[in-house]
Amino acid sequence: MRIALDPEAREFIARKGGAVTIKIRKLDACCGGGAMPVAAAGEPSSRDGYEEHHVDGIRVFLPAGLATGPDGVHIRLNTFLFLRDLTVDGVILS
Repeated sequence: MRIALDPEAREFIARKGGAVTIKIRKLDACCGGGAMPVAAAGEPSSRDGYEEHHVDGIRVFLPAGLATGPDGVHIRLNTFLFLRDLTVDGVILS
């Protein structure tokens, strides 16, 4: 599986302990719901159901069997004023 980290994301994750976890968050709403991929610095609370990958010195935990597009997963760091947040692209949700 192809996993890419922007340099800013890699540096941010390294400062937070060197691991990032991708989760699929279920969204509940009055008109239905859905799911979206979420990236968070750190290891999962339990490694059950996750695959560990190593990219540029960073441990990346992905849900087992995660479907991705042809370019794989791309993790980025978004910044707004003093807020920093990781985002992930390339996950296919069914």
